[in-house]
Amino acid sequence: MSVILNENIANNVTFKELSEQGVTSEQLLNWSAPIDLVERYEMNNRSLELFYNCSSPWFGSKCQYRFVYNSTLSFNEIVKASVDSRSDIILNVSVTTCYRFLSNCDRGPWSLCLDWRQICNGKVDCMNGEDEQWCEILEMTTCTDDEYRCLYGGQCIPMRFAQDGYSTTDCLDGSEEREFRSPYSSLTNSFCGSVISFQCEERINRYPLSFPCGDGQFLSETDLPVNVMRCFNWRNREVTLAMLTSFDHIKDIKCRQAFRCSLLSNRSYNVKQQSGVLSSRDYFEVTWDTNCQLLANYCLDEWLILPQYPIMYGYFQFVYLTNRSINEFKINVAPDFVCFDAEKCPVLLSRIVPIEIINGLICCRTFDLIKEDMMEHFDMLNRKFLHLFRECSTTGNETSCANSSYFHCNESLKCISYNRVGDGFKDCYYKEDESFPTCHLNVSNRFMCTSDPTKCLLPVAIGNALYDCSQGEDETNENIYSIKRQLPFPFICDADTKFSEADGHETDETNCEWWRCHNAYSHCDTYWDCLNVIYQLIIMLIDEQGNIVPNYEQIIYMPAHDCNTKFNIYLLYPHRPKHLSTNYSIRIDLFDKSTLDY
Repeated sequence: MSVILNENIANNVTFKELSEQGVTSEQLLNWSAPIDLVERYEMNNRSLELFYNCSSPWFGSKCQYRFVYNSTLSFNEIVKASVDSRSDIILNVSVTTCYRFLSNCDRGPWSLCLDWRQICNGKVDCMNGEDEQWCEILEMTTCTDDEYRCLYGGQCIPMRFAQDGYSTTDCLDGSEEREFRSPYSSLTNSFCGSVISFQCEERINRYPLSFPCGDGQFLSETDLPVNVMRCFNWRNREVTLAMLTSFDHIKDIKCRQAFRCSLLSNRSYNVKQQSGVLSSRDYFEVTWDTNCQLLANYCLDEWLILPQYPIMYGYFQFVYLTNRSINEFKINVAPDFVCFDAEKCPVLLSRIVPIEIINGLICCRTFDLIKEDMMEHFDMLNRKFLHLFRECSTTGNETSCANSSYFHCNESLKCISYNRVGDGFKDCYYKEDESFPTCHLNVSNRFMCTSDPTKCLLPVAIGNALYDCSQGEDETNENIYSIKRQLPFPFICDADTKFSEADGHETDETNCEWWRCHNAYSHCDTYWDCLNVIYQLIIMLIDEQGNIVPNYEQIIYMPAHDCNTKFNIYLLYPHRPKHLSTNYSIRIDLFDKSTLDY
């Protein structure tokens, strides 16, 4: 909680007065003074700068903060209570950080506030686009030769901090380190669903067009609504619900109720592709065996729109005619027309026949865009419109770039920063940025593909689990680890060789017999240094579509401590009673907690 009030402050004292009273820097720290203030006091304790002595339980540079927990709790108890409450966020995804510096941001139908990770993420999250204004300035950053340029945001960090271990990320997007990716999911940083740490909490995604889960996890190249990939805390479900069930813009209540019944009743979000049996989890409260009424009986307008703004899959608004029959609604959820802002997605104009213009938007028949008329469930729309989202986001109508520091995608007609060319992400729809002969740029820190001497990749593309070089040499351990500058101290002598000199004689595991595993550095550092390795297992249920059911369990396993230990794990089915016709499988994710090796 952040509040600045005079009653929060017990008294004000200058640095000079503190010094005359013999107050030390250590005492200031014990009084919960900010670290930067203590550093300034240490450097000049004769200045007239004020120290605000806070009344309990307030703290901060001007006593503007306090914890929302019981003031009698110690700091360690407060941290533990915060960690323990993490599981409650799965049930209450509105528990998140809010970006409060865009006071005019209109969130439309969203029930959740603007997350700070949504600022400059390549997608418009405020209705008028305030969250994406001036973001191109971040792309103009240049760094010196002894610095590493963070991919998304343009921070410059010392080169020696690059590739020094995942647990010590320095870039806000973590692009200087390898990223933990499950080979079975597009969910990035899946371990962040259960971990509270700087590498999760203080993190943006290194690539645009992703959906932030609010806890360090990201759904890659995703816009909503979506049910194919899931955040562990179901934040994407909350926003999808707001989009598909927001009918408040329809003023007539009976018309609104009839539209909701026709669109949502007797229909799940998705369906099994083979058996046609409804999926185990529906995204909205469905009323089954309901007899809906003809829209024309209650709605005076010729058509109804959903949602109120063109934000469906980032760019679109669906139009349903009120004279559509009840039977057609039962077998087809696809809209009659689709509207979009032609300035934001000009690439679609060449393939449609404009029919009507609503509120400045260009509309066309749905078939013009997706070449299908009949879609019984919403996830069928996903497969088509997520592709259009990707196409609209990576194309434009720019025939040239006004700024010479930008790269022109000559077929996709889009201008991007040269700092995004050869980064392993297709910023241009037709992949011009990834097929460009980047070695001609003469940038020293790029990796040259031996299979294609004209292709030089940015360091962020090395070890990203994708074959950006034609023969995959960018994914071999030899090349991934050859660009390491330093090895974090905890990884030395941990029985896992990660680094060797060019002659092969010295590694990070050489002469380890000279060390004691229990020493001043390893004592009480939360690592079992004398047990060498700690594993974390995440046990999950998988439904028949391959989706992760949000009921899961975790185990911390230490071989020297837990060997021959039996673990009983119970995973609850998402429905009561269990659907007897539904089969589930078990997925177990296992990774080293120190190195995050999957």
